Amino acid sequence: MSSTSMTDWMSSIDKDTNVIDMSIPGTHDSGAYNITAFPSNWIKTQTLNLKQQLEAGIRFLDIRLGWDSAAKIMKVYHGEGRKATYCNLDFYAAGRDNTVLGICANFLRDHPGETILMSLKEELSSSDFDSNVRSIITNTTSLWYRKESFPTLGEAKGFIILIRRWNWPQHYDNFGIDMSPELWNKAKGNPKVFNNSMVQDDFDAKGNETGQSAKTAKWWSIQNTLQLALSKPLGSRFILNFLSATKWTKLLDPKDFAVGSNNDGMLFRTQNWLNSYKGRYRLGVIALDFVGASGTQDLIPLIVGRNAKPDWTLSDLPSPQDYTPSKVFSYQFLGSLVLFFRSADTGRIIWRISQDGSSWPPSAQIIDAALTDQSLNAVSFQGTLYLFWKNKNASTDTTKNTIHFSTLIDNGTITNSSNWTPPSLINSADTTSNSLCTIVHQRKLHIFFNANDQTGRILHTMSEDGSTWPPAKPIDALGPTTHSIVSTLFRGEVWIFWRGQDNLMHYGHSSDLDHWICGKVTGDPQLGSSMGVCVSDGLIYLFFRAPSSLSGGQYTKISYTSSSDGQMWSKASTLIDDVKTENGLDSIEFMRSGGKLVKYVFVVSEPSASDQPHYIKYVSDVSV
Repeated sequence: MSSTSMTDWMSSIDKDTNVIDMSIPGTHDSGAYNITAFPSNWIKTQTLNLKQQLEAGIRFLDIRLGWDSAAKIMKVYHGEGRKATYCNLDFYAAGRDNTVLGICANFLRDHPGETILMSLKEELSSSDFDSNVRSIITNTTSLWYRKESFPTLGEAKGFIILIRRWNWPQHYDNFGIDMSPELWNKAKGNPKVFNNSMVQDDFDAKGNETGQSAKTAKWWSIQNTLQLALSKPLGSRFILNFLSATKWTKLLDPKDFAVGSNNDGMLFRTQNWLNSYKGRYRLGVIALDFVGASGTQDLIPLIVGRNAKPDWTLSDLPSPQDYTPSKVFSYQFLGSLVLFFRSADTGRIIWRISQDGSSWPPSAQIIDAALTDQSLNAVSFQGTLYLFWKNKNASTDTTKNTIHFSTLIDNGTITNSSNWTPPSLINSADTTSNSLCTIVHQRKLHIFFNANDQTGRILHTMSEDGSTWPPAKPIDALGPTTHSIVSTLFRGEVWIFWRGQDNLMHYGHSSDLDHWICGKVTGDPQLGSSMGVCVSDGLIYLFFRAPSSLSGGQYTKISYTSSSDGQMWSKASTLIDDVKTENGLDSIEFMRSGGKLVKYVFVVSEPSASDQPHYIKYVSDVSV
């Protein structure tokens, strides 16, 4: 993943996740990057400035402070007491954007789905430090999450979570997470455990003190804490694991420990460890020195990638008697989840309605006049529900490969007894495609489908009133495609996804449908003949058939990938394994009663034997 995709990575995490249950990249001595004092190699810990760190995905900042009584300003220092060195960075000054709080405030303004954990430590001691730092925080109170326990991500989005690492003369309610020196320094062991927190800060590389070399000792401390993080149950404690160290007696400065030589630095070792432990799990905060060093660019995405995805619940939707489902399409209309599917026996279109997304009526409604080979799509336009399909009739019928549509008659409510208008023909849409998609954009109803000339071109027609359609025209920028086409709206643009002739996923997006930006879904996941798309929590989700190792590489797995910008995509994750389906796959975000948004993926599961029935499975993202 690039730094671009890391800029908004928290937006993809379930908002109900507590920050102590996350894997979060951070930096140690985050402000020590612009060092002019001598010897700078013992003071400098970063090469990226604060803005660059945040844009690279860093979400924990370790800020060391001191009050300059002459200048009457709070400054950033590195080194305690007389060794404290000014880092040419100020903590706060009203109206200045180049301070720590100015940089963080601007970042959170531009990325409101993110949060920053900030540890504030008194590095240069003074009698009036406490009163001055409290005054600054109080005067910038809209920036801070100051409660005394760690919040969920949803509670903290847009805020700086205050972690207090300075002593105070008296207790003040709601002034951050208490990690004051009296707790920190009293705690024994490696890592230290105190106040519901576990902290590895083996800054002088003692390790387990068994005669190890300095770097081996420091790595022992890091790896031991990583293993403890894996073993602790979620919700148990906040974990903070510093990769930083120095060793004066061995002439090893911060960069020697972080980067080292021959890949023996802590950044390389941690990156290799993460590559060897696949999966999604909580690691806590991992605080880095010299983040982004050459050869370790994958470290931040590896940490972020460990954050657990929401659980999915698999359910069976009993098929109505006498109907064998094949193609499936879902749509939300008038507060109900409407599921359309094709009867494989007759080609008729069946529809079922659920008011809550979990209970389904025992019977299904037949749309008598609709016959289809495969393609189904529905959309609401000007208050009316439209159903589109590729027509199926006798081989001699001249309308066999055309697209037809019907509209729902009674629009005030939707029930199994609702009626549909007689089918209407779209003369301009001649297709051999098993896939078509629709979208409403700029008050027009648009249809995209394959050409009937076997070129794989994607054609487009649109209507301003839902009844008259101009001749369809090819979109030269899109395609060629062999089968699947799906569409969605994302950030005010129309997005089209299709399976290319290279069997990979491609996309094109446009705001005016004349000028298209196209590309491949990164990671190049191979897919079968079906895919679904939906937008949820500011992300595009793509669901698709993929080869499964359980079936010797056959396309019996449903996987998904997601993106916050449509350019960089997450590594594909398995949703369902060992399910046989050819064309029955669709996805939707449905709002349940109470305003809870849930993602659904519907799959037509085909039997392993010819005498067994098809049935519909659906997977719901219940934790969203």
